[in-house]
Amino acid sequence: MTLLRTAALALATASLAACASAPALAQLPADGAGMKGIYGGSYVCTDGEHGFYLDLNTLTPKSGGGFDASGVIGLFPTLAGAGGPVGHVVGSLKVSGTIAADGALAMTSGDWLRKPDGYGAADLEGKLRKKPDGSYALIGKPVVRGNPEACSNLIASQFLP
Repeated sequence: MTLLRTAALALATASLAACASAPALAQLPADGAGMKGIYGGSYVCTDGEHGFYLDLNTLTPKSGGGFDASGVIGLFPTLAGAGGPVGHVVGSLKVSGTIAADGALAMTSGDWLRKPDGYGAADLEGKLRKKPDGSYALIGKPVVRGNPEACSNLIASQFLP
């Protein structure tokens, strides 16, 4: 493992631990205020590390709490994966699903907007947590149908409203 990859994985692990130790958000805002936006980070699959973004662009409150949600997820190269088999992989696809009142997120993949050769779509599961600065973070993983353990350690922070 290269020094750069080791450093990147250590940083991702430290960030994941910091996010996981943050106090859980007991209840999301009923109107979804502040939750929409663009989240960026990375995750690891059996083929290496991928960059990740989620453009969470539609939230519709559900009776009883939580939201129907939709947006776009994307994957792109990272420095840690640049010399490996995923160094060229770029793609994006539509997603839709739900965000529960406790922040649990479950999104199902839809149509590809840009499909990388040799890649299938993955669903997304995780948890939104409010950060001390008022923005949100997402921890979880892409879920590859037929191989749910193929990916892990997704961490992303909201960086655009």
